[in-house]
Amino acid sequence: MLRPTAETLAEHATSQQLSRVLALAMDGNSQWAFLSDALADRAGLAAHLAVLAERTPHAGQDWLAVVCDDRLQPAKLREIKELAKPWIKKARCEGERVAATLLYHAAVAAACGRHGDNISARSAKARGPLYEDLADILIADPLGRIFQAAADRIAEGVLRESVGNGVEKGESPLEG
Repeated sequence: MLRPTAETLAEHATSQQLSRVLALAMDGNSQWAFLSDALADRAGLAAHLAVLAERTPHAGQDWLAVVCDDRLQPAKLREIKELAKPWIKKARCEGERVAATLLYHAAVAAACGRHGDNISARSAKARGPLYEDLADILIADPLGRIFQAAADRIAEGVLRESVGNGVEKGESPLEG
């Protein structure tokens, strides 16, 4: 039997479905509390991402800090998003899955909020409520500002939809 993953939910759910899942999570306080606690533990998230990146060319980076760099262009953010996708699948525990999913959404939100670019194949409008919730949960963290900027930009409705992957071969998300 297939187990639904955070990536599947985030990529394929409608905004109403995401809202319903969040409402259910809030009704079941233990799940919501876990998510809030997991997202608030920045050091724990970084440690989980380090485990997922070990023995790869991308080891040794604080990926959440990298995404928070205002100088990153959409192509670099798109590359980070693509790194996070297999990490979601290879996660060995819920903490790793949460960290990889957060990295995925942080990269998408940063491109959206900073540059007005939707680097996901999915419509940004569906992610608006999720990004508002993440902005509230992460209000004291630079990631909270990223999610708030994305939610605001989505609400304004002025986003460029991405065409192609826009990543040059051999580029590193930390170069340039």
